[in-house]
Amino acid sequence: MSDDSTSSYDPSESLAIRRAIRALFGIVLLTNLAKITINPVLAPLARATNLEAWHVGAMVSASALMITLTSTWWGRRSLKWGYRRVLRLSIWVNLFALVSFWLAAEAGMARILGGTLLFLLFLLSRGIIYGWALAAISPTTQAYVAAITTTESQRVKGMASMGAAQSLSMIGGAMLGALLGILGLRAPLIGAPFLVLAAVFLLLFLPHPDHNQLVKNPPKMSPWDKRVLPYLITGYAMFTAVGMTQIIMGFIVADRFHLDPQQTITITGLGLLASGIGSLTAQLGIIPRISWHPHRLLKVGIAILTVAAIILVFHLPMWTIFVSMFLLGLGSGFAVPGYTAAPTMLVNDEEQGALAGLLWGNNAFAFMITPVAAGALYTLHHDIPTVAGAVMMLGALLLALLHPHLRRG
Repeated sequence: MSDDSTSSYDPSESLAIRRAIRALFGIVLLTNLAKITINPVLAPLARATNLEAWHVGAMVSASALMITLTSTWWGRRSLKWGYRRVLRLSIWVNLFALVSFWLAAEAGMARILGGTLLFLLFLLSRGIIYGWALAAISPTTQAYVAAITTTESQRVKGMASMGAAQSLSMIGGAMLGALLGILGLRAPLIGAPFLVLAAVFLLLFLPHPDHNQLVKNPPKMSPWDKRVLPYLITGYAMFTAVGMTQIIMGFIVADRFHLDPQQTITITGLGLLASGIGSLTAQLGIIPRISWHPHRLLKVGIAILTVAAIILVFHLPMWTIFVSMFLLGLGSGFAVPGYTAAPTMLVNDEEQGALAGLLWGNNAFAFMITPVAAGALYTLHHDIPTVAGAVMMLGALLLALLHPHLRRG
């Protein structure tokens, strides 16, 4: 594949735009599918290699930290080096990290390596290197969509497609990981690199380079920039509340309904499935058929998320858990495309990469802090996390309704 840049075709050609967005959809789907496919085996792998639970937590946290720290850097690189070049580098390093993790796991299970050395290899491969490479995918694909779309409707639908790919990967990855797990610990570890390898071939369907569109020195963007700060605050509240709910869902159903471990796993899994269905309903079923302004999507999504969060505050019958989780997915399905598309209308083309990095770094930061915060708050009192989530969503809703930047549309 030749060296590349941002785009090489007339953006008014809707067929070319759809082709590029489908390829980007596949890249986001496959790379996230690989990540989620491995997640179910991390805990049993730690047991099989005589590592501790905190070692797994350190790997995941290191990956999230790298995404938080490097998303903006990657976003700017996508404008300087070209979208296809950045995606190609990211995918190949992603593949290297997953293969290295698999080989280290094999060495650990064979007792060739163990202890601190094995943990450091896991931390380096599945944590630091993998997180660094994965951090490029979301901001680069978002900046790419912003570059090739010329109308508000095209951009919203393109952003929704990227969100749908992530939602689909959550459902498909959990199912694929469980199915491969039946074959043993090795199956997901071997399967994940092949998913990433498939993403390499999708690069062939992206436009060829136009070096005239490269930006030599893409400008930086501060999170305190008045154009984007309200979106970052709203997004942080949204991602934190959603993440907190997902993390403590198992504890909620077990403690409120006095379920045994197997029942808890089943109900929690069904709840997360309901959330995924809600998200896909919005992103693939509704948004492509409507022409709402991004700010309207954001406000409607946050309103739905607020209702979902409030339902969980009260100790209601079990069926309301599924209603709340479906609404959680539905609200996210509306809000996230609005969150990613709306601020792109306020910045110039050379700032799109930095903006995309800020938005997705904000997302990663929320999910990096949330697991620890949710667990600590639940330990203090079982109702604190749900109340905190509802309060955060109410605050985000008020901001979306009252702030001048967010009221439009």
